[in-house]
Amino acid sequence: MGAQLNKDGNSYFSTCQHIFYNDDPESRKLYNQDDDAAIGDVIESYCTYDFVVAEPINGHTPTYRLANPNGTLSDLTIVEQFTKNALHDKVANDEELTKRGVKTCETTGKIRSANGYIGPVDIGCGFRNHQVKWGKDDGDFDPGDSGSIVYQKVGSDQVAVAGTCNGWDPVNKYIVYGQSAYSIKNNKGYTYI
Repeated sequence: MGAQLNKDGNSYFSTCQHIFYNDDPESRKLYNQDDDAAIGDVIESYCTYDFVVAEPINGHTPTYRLANPNGTLSDLTIVEQFTKNALHDKVANDEELTKRGVKTCETTGKIRSANGYIGPVDIGCGFRNHQVKWGKDDGDFDPGDSGSIVYQKVGSDQVAVAGTCNGWDPVNKYIVYGQSAYSIKNNKGYTYI
């Protein structure tokens, strides 16, 4: 799962499009992995941006709070998302980003690119521009971490979103990449705040 997305006053669940493999995501639902309960109907999917938007169902509600590695909600709350210029500044200052994934839990690594490029990953998806790249070793990502957000603390219990966590860079295997939050906002109108 990704973080709460917002557009036109509505809140949605999010995750990566590639988790649906070759299925049409818009004919699918999102599920809570712990109890097989449907939590959302997928209403939009973007192959090139590798994310989907799901409308909450069955009384479920997206949240701005991040999960702990054990699956409970933590005290970390999303309060902002980084612009392209802010991310470029972080690259120049050798700053780090963090993610909390289901498989590798919490990992932190140096931000490498704020506007990177990934060639076609899936047939028909096209080139992926505006990628955030980060990480330091092969333990920063495993299949199952997809969809988690990449963030940086901006207060003792507050974070800002840099982007999504989509996979390993096919050129540099130890670098993780994902769609930047600023490009999702600029191109699709969804924000994490």
